[in-house]
Amino acid sequence: MRFSMSSRCRRSDALAARLCTLLWLVFLVGFAMPAFGATYYMATNGSDSASGSQASPWKTLDASAAKLSAGDTLILRGGTYYERGIEIDIQGSASSPITIRAMAGESPVIDGGSQEFRTPGNDDWELVNAATHLYRSKSSYTDGIFGGYLSYGGKDYKLVSYESMGHLTTSNQRYSSGNIYVGQGLRGDAGRIYIRLEKGELQQVQGITDPPTLDPNLASLAIFDNADLVDVSSAAKHVVIDGIDFVNAYTPFRFASGASYVTVKNGRIRGGRYHFRIHPGAHHLTFDNLLIDDAVPDWIAWQDVKSGDKPAHQMQGAGFDISGNTNNVEIANCTIRGVFDGIDANGDPFEFDVHHNTFSGIRDDAFSLGTASHDIHIHHNIMAPVYTSVGRYGQGTNPKPGSTFIHHNVVDASLHMQHGRMNPDGTWRGGTSDGKYTVHAIAANHTSSGFGEGDAWKIYHNTFIGNDDDEGNHGIGHTKQQHADAVHEVYNNIFIQLDDHYIARHPKAGTQFYDGNLYWRPVEGAKKPIFYDFERQDGSRGYDYDDLAEFLSSSFHRDTGWDANSVQADPQLDAEYRPAASGPAASGAVALPSGLPGNTGETFRGALAPVGGGGGGGTPPPPAAPDPPTLLQWR
Repeated sequence: MRFSMSSRCRRSDALAARLCTLLWLVFLVGFAMPAFGATYYMATNGSDSASGSQASPWKTLDASAAKLSAGDTLILRGGTYYERGIEIDIQGSASSPITIRAMAGESPVIDGGSQEFRTPGNDDWELVNAATHLYRSKSSYTDGIFGGYLSYGGKDYKLVSYESMGHLTTSNQRYSSGNIYVGQGLRGDAGRIYIRLEKGELQQVQGITDPPTLDPNLASLAIFDNADLVDVSSAAKHVVIDGIDFVNAYTPFRFASGASYVTVKNGRIRGGRYHFRIHPGAHHLTFDNLLIDDAVPDWIAWQDVKSGDKPAHQMQGAGFDISGNTNNVEIANCTIRGVFDGIDANGDPFEFDVHHNTFSGIRDDAFSLGTASHDIHIHHNIMAPVYTSVGRYGQGTNPKPGSTFIHHNVVDASLHMQHGRMNPDGTWRGGTSDGKYTVHAIAANHTSSGFGEGDAWKIYHNTFIGNDDDEGNHGIGHTKQQHADAVHEVYNNIFIQLDDHYIARHPKAGTQFYDGNLYWRPVEGAKKPIFYDFERQDGSRGYDYDDLAEFLSSSFHRDTGWDANSVQADPQLDAEYRPAASGPAASGAVALPSGLPGNTGETFRGALAPVGGGGGGGTPPPPAAPDPPTLLQWR
């Protein structure tokens, strides 16, 4: 007889009623529990027509991913998979995500480059021009932009992706009208790849001898065209990619508008220009514990990339290129190094949390942020060395005043990076006498047009170090705000300027407020003021102050109350950027306004607790989930 739960439940005895209730609970819990999916495997010796079992694995990620359903897991065995054009358009669910991960203890690599050219001593290239050491591939390829890395002596050198054959083949290496060759690079033309490994004059001036070969047949080269490696489609949802390296592609990951709830973690990403390119409307994306290492060469000058004929324009890439209104993005525990820009989010992004990352060797902005952004949290990062930590890009209107929070970051912009290019006759294109300079420790003013109302930043408990010796109006200072209803607030920071330049510049009363900061400029006989071009609320300008004492005795201070609790003194930082426990930065922080995230009531100034600890327990109430007390434990 067929079992009927409803008929059973009509029994009147108490035992049956209790049994009925228990059965219904089991029935309902069964619906609430996540589905347990299948587990499949991939290996370099597999076959896409196999069963996908561990004994009979699949071979390619594109074909394997398409077979996955909610709750499934795909495990990649170690080894290198040469593949590109991978489509991720699968859907898991919040309770049953799709997981694509590495086998425990193994290291799978998805490589989008050509398998040719990898082994030194090959015969893949033929000489075209002995005078310029120009070679071309013997095999046929498409025309256009190619990217590549030359490996030598355990180090990778990024090749210039030339946009024209004129730049690649010219004998001119001096800035003038016309083409200019700036160093090792390549280009696709007439169905072949052309490559030139001749060192540029700037490399020779810098004394760079590696890599020594001019013959690409003797080099190890990873070369790729301008295609994507992985395309995450608008349909992709609730997917986790864990422990897999994705290398050698113009763009390793592209996220379409609508892609959501995707996590990429615990891997290495190496691209030709962009590493993650995220289109407007993508949301709820997590990037955790990734190594992004682009290896932009030291001999490529900023102006090679950004101005004039821009022979190295393709170097202007980013670890994360984020467009439009992308939202709910977390970037955490990542190392982003050797890229031109760390994170570009110049549209109107919102709900970003960028924390506990290390940015190193950033040639322009660690984070370029559109003024239309809101609910942006940038905290507990180390940015050293960088050209600029957080740059402000004037575009759009911010609907939420005071919603960019920058706190507990260490920023070291003191290293001079190659800005201009030296010609052998001693002349330079831009920069200072040595062709190098730093820009801003924070908030580069890319453009004054398009600054929207409500673009207020809250900058507190950071340590900023600058070393700006150029003749422009740079220094460390933050760009002024235009609107009194959206006030910049700058509290409890350490500002160190190592050269004869400004610390605060162009601030405006009524739209900015500073207090509890420490200022230090260890320069004898300085000629430039520490505080430059302070503007009254009525628009009158031109107030310069040589030091904090002069400022505190001024009518400007009496009118505004700025920096009443600030000091000008040596913070006595150690090599880890921590202040001395007995020094002036170990105490004196002002109580922060309530509601600021990460407000745990520290009484020290700067990002890090003093040597030996201490400096906590101020008057502001801690949030429900306070940040950890120091930064160095996450390095």
